[in-house]
Amino acid sequence: MSLGERIKAKLSAYRPVLHETFVTSMPLPFEPGAEPEQPSSIWYKVVRDAEDEHLEALEDDFRLAAARRYFIMGMWCVLAIDGDKPVGKVWITPVSMVMSPRHGPTVRLAADEIFLFDLWIAADYRRTGLAVSLCNEFLRQVQHVEGPPKKWLHGYVFAENTPSKTLMEQHYGMWTSQAVKQITIGPRIALTVPLTGRPRMGPFTIRGRHSGHTNRVPGRPADYVMPLRRPDSESYEPETQSAPAPPIDPGPDWYVPTAFDP
Repeated sequence: MSLGERIKAKLSAYRPVLHETFVTSMPLPFEPGAEPEQPSSIWYKVVRDAEDEHLEALEDDFRLAAARRYFIMGMWCVLAIDGDKPVGKVWITPVSMVMSPRHGPTVRLAADEIFLFDLWIAADYRRTGLAVSLCNEFLRQVQHVEGPPKKWLHGYVFAENTPSKTLMEQHYGMWTSQAVKQITIGPRIALTVPLTGRPRMGPFTIRGRHSGHTNRVPGRPADYVMPLRRPDSESYEPETQSAPAPPIDPGPDWYVPTAFDP
């Protein structure tokens, strides 16, 4: 490849891309059910130290530098490890992340909320159910987080990321509670476009449960269909049943909108 072609490829990789981004939510606690069987060599590890050997084997220097800040802020991650090789990860924050664009979008949380991000599975382990097993392990760990009990779990996903969207919606029954537009520049820079949040209160906007302007999370619509998933299935095509009653009592933290708030 010529120098000109390399420069062109580099510039193309850093071309700004506009994404429709969804915040997905569900109430806690959540008891993981049956999950795909994994080889006996797969095990899970909670990491709270940037000098952890498995985290160092997985992340590059930039992400390790960011991880040091993450851990100081109170974040942590769960790794899936095959033997001695890290093959999956998910990051969790129980605190607001006021980030520079180089480290990802800013996320604002109330004391009873928790946010997952950067879910990743190695290519050779995808469609084996490892993502489900890793998320189940994370959900078990959430029950032991220090501080106020966590009542809501949020995550976010780009509209075009079908596998993650499918996992969140069809396996865990999470629903879209907020939508925003984000601009990514290369592999590291992420910017939330101001005034694009729908509704205008949520983890990606200045106002929300975190600011005291509301005590509500948009609930699932009345016609929501709760999916069923067989743990031994290789696909995420769901069977369906009628939507059950909300898993928590109706109250100040729950409402079912007919549309997003203005």
